[in-house]
Amino acid sequence: MKKLFVCSVLVLGLVITGCSSAQKKNPHLDGYWEGKGKSVSYKSFSKVKSWAPGQYVVMGNLDDGERKSIVTTTIIRREGGGWVFESITKDEEGKVSGMQMLIKGYEQAVRSNDASKISVVWAKMLQPDGTVQTLQSDMMMMYNVMLKAAWEKLIIGGGSYTKAGAVSVPAGNFAGTTKLVASVKILFTSITQVSYLHPDVPVHGIVKATKEDGEVLQELLDYGYNGKAVIK
Repeated sequence: MKKLFVCSVLVLGLVITGCSSAQKKNPHLDGYWEGKGKSVSYKSFSKVKSWAPGQYVVMGNLDDGERKSIVTTTIIRREGGGWVFESITKDEEGKVSGMQMLIKGYEQAVRSNDASKISVVWAKMLQPDGTVQTLQSDMMMMYNVMLKAAWEKLIIGGGSYTKAGAVSVPAGNFAGTTKLVASVKILFTSITQVSYLHPDVPVHGIVKATKEDGEVLQELLDYGYNGKAVIK
């Protein structure tokens, strides 16, 4: 069960924001929260779907009841024994930024529950003004140190699976999910995160993530298998 948790936080650790109560609207983001009308039948969850090029998820982040941002994470391609994936964020002001990176050691990290096995080979950063910055070798060394430390600190406890009921999010109505409860450290704050999972959801399997008291951190807005790179 901890292996799944590692898989999830390696992807989501870069984009997790705060919590929410009621879901307030935002004019730049409202369209992403429109329901997709999908009905997804219950399937027993055992592991995250294997990564493949084109898989993508769109997650909505909420902070204190407000829609703060949407993050699209896409598996771009295999390269040099690793994976190129991209994370594009649109914030509440409509500004778009993001990153694309080649990571190695993902499968080993999941198998061994050891995030230190992840290494970033190269990274490109999309700035809000549309420019793309490629991190140079000296910057990559510092970035790897910072990123590894962040991933390792995300995991401070194990987790437990239980069968959960139906979950409705903008991406669809999931007739049944699996609940994973685990401790997470985000910056200087430790929380108990509850993730609702379904095997049809690619990349990380998460339909919704909440705090222990039910306040929503993230919810699935859309997903699919034909995603394309934004950063060239």
